[in-house]
Amino acid sequence: WLHSQMNWSVHKATHATQKLPKDWEEQCIWSAFWKAYLIKEYNNIPPELFINADQTQLLYVPGNKMTWAETGSRQVS
Repeated sequence: WLHSQMNWSVHKATHATQKLPKDWEEQCIWSAFWKAYLIKEYNNIPPELFINADQTQLLYVPGNKMTWAETGSRQVS
């Protein structure tokens, strides 16, 4: 369906991933403090929302590093 209807095909990523910022350690510390503050102040945040709350897009089930993109694409992320 993805290939025949949407004209997509399987591709491997073609550009480098994002680099870590220089102050990544400080950002992690402040992120933890901010989450602790929100949990303390609004103690109605369900635990299931804590997973991957930093939006780093971590893969919990790693795959084959392939994705779907439009057939003929030159840049695939």
